[in-house]
Amino acid sequence: MKSADIAKIVNVAIQATRLDDENPAIIAWDDLSEETRGRYETGVNFHLANPEATAADGHKNWLERTVGVPDKTREEFDSLSAKEKMERVLFLSIVKECSKVQPEIKVVKIAAPAPQLVQAAKLPVKYVGHRARYRDGIYGTGIIWKQGEVILVDEPSARKMLKHADVWILAAQEEQAKEAPEKPKEKEDETEESVQAAKDSVARMGKAAMLQYAETNFAGVKINQNIGIEKLREKVYGLIDRFGVAK
Repeated sequence: MKSADIAKIVNVAIQATRLDDENPAIIAWDDLSEETRGRYETGVNFHLANPEATAADGHKNWLERTVGVPDKTREEFDSLSAKEKMERVLFLSIVKECSKVQPEIKVVKIAAPAPQLVQAAKLPVKYVGHRARYRDGIYGTGIIWKQGEVILVDEPSARKMLKHADVWILAAQEEQAKEAPEKPKEKEDETEESVQAAKDSVARMGKAAMLQYAETNFAGVKINQNIGIEKLREKVYGLIDRFGVAK
């Protein structure tokens, strides 16, 4: 198999290991820069010419060929992360296997594999706050808990919630969790209306007024008076969600 064809296969394999939210699809060979394609082919040619070379040797050769090129992986092989080392080993393994293929066999087209959709993980979160009924208004889930209730929450939101152990905790495996209900479409009860009204009032306040509001309604809660007005407003919103509205 020709080195150019091997380089195309290596490119697809390496890119496939890097698929994530920021890189959801593999870039076609022809869409890569000429410099990038050249690097792959030169790396392939090195291993074809040096069949006894290791993955570490291949990385060393790459370092020597790219002097002056900024790259986060320009450390020595032993200093690379496990994932980066795996890519170097994968590169070498593909070259070795493809070198066994008869030269007349030609790669016509390599289809980029479609990224697999992974279902978001959920964690069982238990509400342990002091209110009998609580609606999340900080993290945007809109979930309504009853005191002591366990609900499955998407992991990113759950991780943020669990930082406030006085309000939420990770439920034990034996506790039965239920799926989070859809956000209510009907008009909320009077308690939630009063919470929203309080937030609307805070939204119109200046910094001095917000500090006075927090001191009056949440005695004992320390607030840094030097924080910016938007961070202060977010802090007061959170206090309203956690402790409710004073009667």
